[in-house]
Amino acid sequence: MPALLRAQRVQAKAARVKFDWPDAQAAWSKVEEEMRETGEAIVSGDTLRIGEELGDALFSLVNVARLAKLDAEDVLNGAIEKFRRRFSGMEAELVARGTSVSAVTPGELEQAWEAAKAGERREKQP
Repeated sequence: MPALLRAQRVQAKAARVKFDWPDAQAAWSKVEEEMRETGEAIVSGDTLRIGEELGDALFSLVNVARLAKLDAEDVLNGAIEKFRRRFSGMEAELVARGTSVSAVTPGELEQAWEAAKAGERREKQP
């Protein structure tokens, strides 16, 4: 079973016995706590601790999705597709300029990325 689905099911089971946050906003405070702890772990350089804290943060994000009546798998798949579209747009922008992703500076990559995002926003406008 995919980890996101498994997390949702484990959380739903806990919720059935009233071990749950009242709503997504309340669960978000746990995400913030876990993100802070993940940042501290990254600073420490302790790979095992980073993994543990990052896992806690991911688990907490799944809780927010569940409480917001969203499927975490669907939400993540949507984010992946959005990233792929934007990355493809960035690549196309660079090719149109006669270059490629591997041949530009990080600053140029960021500019192309922002242009791809802006292009998506323009396409969505009525």
